[in-house]
Formats: sequence, structure tokens, C-alpha cells
Amino acid sequence: IDMGGTSLDVCLIREGEIPTTTESWVGEERVAVKMVDIHSAGAGGGSIAWIDSLGLLRVGPHSAGAEPGPACYSKGGKNPTVTDADLLLGYVPADFFLGGEIQLSPERAEEAVKQVAHPLGMTVAQAAQAIFTTVNSFMADQITEVSTKRGYDIRDFALVGGGGAGPVHAAAIAELLSIPTVVIPSIAAAYSAFGMFAMDIGRNFARSYICGAKRIDSERVKQLYQEMEAEALEGFRSNGIPPEQVVFSRTADMRYVGQFHEVEVELSGANLTASQLEDTLTKFHERHEELYTFSMLWKSVEFLTFRLRATAARAPFRLREIGRVGPDSAIGLKRRRSCWFDGREVDTPVYDGTQLLAGCRFHGPAIIEETTTTVVIPASFLCTVDQWKNYLLTRVGKGNEDDE
Repeated sequence: IDMGGTSLDVCLIREGEIPTTTESWVGEERVAVKMVDIHSAGAGGGSIAWIDSLGLLRVGPHSAGAEPGPACYSKGGKNPTVTDADLLLGYVPADFFLGGEIQLSPERAEEAVKQVAHPLGMTVAQAAQAIFTTVNSFMADQITEVSTKRGYDIRDFALVGGGGAGPVHAAAIAELLSIPTVVIPSIAAAYSAFGMFAMDIGRNFARSYICGAKRIDSERVKQLYQEMEAEALEGFRSNGIPPEQVVFSRTADMRYVGQFHEVEVELSGANLTASQLEDTLTKFHERHEELYTFSMLWKSVEFLTFRLRATAARAPFRLREIGRVGPDSAIGLKRRRSCWFDGREVDTPVYDGTQLLAGCRFHGPAIIEETTTTVVIPASFLCTVDQWKNYLLTRVGKGNEDDE
């Protein structure tokens, strides 16, 4: 997940495969362009809490945005937001937001949250917890959309929490879904930007050719790929990338005749000889069964679109590794502050993320303050720092320090 100021992005990655789709929807409009299969929803630090006509607490999709932003920013915002709730619960520091560049106002956050607290007959702290729980429940539902509702057991996966607000909420979401492991990357706050920096350079090309598998013209398929390859090489050449650095991968969108859903299948080459065609049809049936739990070997198959992905790898790089200490080393403790966990105030240790080294390990409840984000560790999680400064949160049972 990537949770920022206005939205939540969710993507399920299984067996290292980045999923793509042509079935993306924005409201009631289908966006039939091939893209990474990312599910987006209106849930972020700026999402506004409000009471609906039935008297129920709701959070989002409306957002305070960057201007005026949450009430605690003191930029004119009046509505209660998720960030205001996080501040009042003690999760987000008032004096170290963005490394201290922005001073947050607990007083303004409290005034804003009172707008929903009083109508609901709650204290400000109870309302802040209700906002936190409500937005987490909504985000858990969004994760269910791309996992459980597609036949995957979410407990078999780890939750990677990115975005500025993601590390604040990730462990709480994992608790709701019984996800055993949470990974907070060292670059969590710049998660999407880092992905754009680290990814290989590539371009996708497509040519439509609707034809039954039994009548496919292999020469025409070969010609389509020659055209796409020439176009790709010209584009890379104009950007100073020599042809020998470009790698091609070929796929085809296929489906059973009379069916709607398409399946993308990898091709072994551009010629599509009789043996390659037979191999491609076998892959299609297997992939269809993997995606939809059944295949129809007796049914005719048709090709719809032939695709080419041209990729040039970036220069290799490695993430910076940090020093190592023993698991019992008492380093990085910055201060303690009162935080709300499970409906009660807890005197919570707060760690300085810049001081933590690989091998550091401690049980929740705890807070880790980074310059651009804050990691919240509930009582049911054990946090371990790895050599790349990722925080690995593992469920161990509430308050049971021996259950590792």
C-alpha cells in the first residue's frame, strides 16, 4: 500500500509478478488502457471525518488537501482529518513533523475533532480513535478487494507500507486482516518516487489482430512484431540508448471465443510456428485456470492483441547498508510520550530512526520517528531493523514478549 495525503494505492504482487490490467475503472468509466493493476481509494492523511445522515462516522473521500490541509497545520483548515486524529493519539509528533520543519498544533486538532466528538457523545480522544479505526477499516476493505475477493488468502502475504502516512497505519491494518508481517521500507515516504527512479526504462507497444487460433497467419504476426521492434529501437536510439542494450518480451492477449475476459500469455518468439502456437495455447489454458480456477480445453481460442515490451536496464545500484549491533543494544531511544493503544493511554517509548542500526529489536507499543514519516508499532508486533534500514514488523501476540 501507499498512503499519502489524499489517497491510498493498493497493489497485490504474487510470486514477484507485477500485475497489469485493461479493466481499470474511474467511477463509472472504464479506462481500457494497459496499466499496472493498482486499486486507488480516497483515504489519506488529509481525509476528512464527517457524520452522515444516519449519524454514523465516515472518513473520506473528501480531503483537506495540501491547502489548507489538516487543522493541525494551522493554515486555515477547520475540518477534522486523519492526521489530526493521529496527532491527538500521540502517533505523529507535534514538534518533529517533516523533521521539525512544520510545527503541528494539538489545540487546533482538538477543536476540529470536537466537531464529530460532541454529536457522537464521545470525548476527543475517543473520537480520534474512532477516526483512526474507521479509516483503517476502510483501507482493510480496499485490500480485501484485490486479495480475498480474487481468491487469495491475505494471511499468506506481507503488507508493505509506503507513503508518508502508510507507516502510521500499516500495522493497525495488518491487525484487522490478520496479516502476520509488515514491511516498512527505508524509503517509505518517497515510495512511488523511488520506484520511478529504480525501475528499468521501457516502452510498451501493441497491435490488434483478432483471429481464431486455428486460422492465425504467422507471417502477419511476424510482420507486426518487426514493425513494433523497429519503432522501439528508433525511440531508444533517439535517447542515446544503443540497440544492443534493449531487451524484448512478447505477449498476446487471448480469450475463449464468446468470452469477455482476456488473458495475457507470454510468447516464445515472434514467428508463431506450429509448435510455438501449440505451446502458447497450452500456456493460455494453464493461465486461465490459474486466474479463474477453470479451463475449457475443448473450446476455441482467439487472439486479440499482440504486445511488445522493450526494456533497457538502468545502471545497477545497491541500497545503502547500515551498521549492525546486537538485538539487546539499547540505542536510539529518543523520549517517551503518551499514546493511545487499544482504548487506553500508554507511556510509549519513542525511537530516533536515524540512530537505529541493523539488528535492533524491540516490542510494541513503540514509535519510530523518521524525518519524513512515523512508524507506529502496536503491542502485538515485534520490530526488527534489517541491514537496509527496513523495519520488519512481526505479529507476536499482544504484550507477550516471550512469544517470538
